[in-house]
Formats: sequence, C-alpha cells, structure tokens
Amino acid sequence: MKHLLKVSLGSLLLATMLTGCTDREVGTGVGAAGGAAVGYAVTNGNVVGTVVGAGVGGLIGNQIGGQSDRDRYYRHRYYRDNYYY
Repeated sequence: MKHLLKVSLGSLLLATMLTGCTDREVGTGVGAAGGAAVGYAVTNGNVVGTVVGAGVGGLIGNQIGGQSDRDRYYRHRYYRDNYYY
C-alpha cells in the first residue's frame, strides 16, 4: 500500500510539473524516457545503450514538440488576426 501511495503521489507531482511546460519540453522528456526504455530493451540493460537511446529519443522528441509549438502559434495567429474572413 505504501508503494502504491508513493507511485501515485510521484505521478501526480510529475503531471503537475508538466502542465507549465511547452510542447517542446514535454516532447523532449517523453522522447528521452521512451528512448531510454527502447535502448534498455534492445541492449539487454547495457548502460551505454540506455544513455544513447535516451539522447536520441530526447532529440527526436524535441524536434516533434518544437514543430507542435510552431503549429500552435500559427494556428492561433490565424484566428487572432482575422485571416478567416
């Protein structure tokens, strides 16, 4: 029960901290975590493979999140400047 409480509070804290992040920052974090998981699985727990996977995943997530931020900016600018009339 104590373990479940710790995991729940940690997840809640993480979700609260991510609400103030841009898409680029969230993409970097999610990409790094996913890349580390893939690197760990592919290399059977090798530390170097895990770190390389985290780095590559972070770079890919950063680029995808940055594109999402740019898309959001232009989408809101479109409506803000009344281009839809």
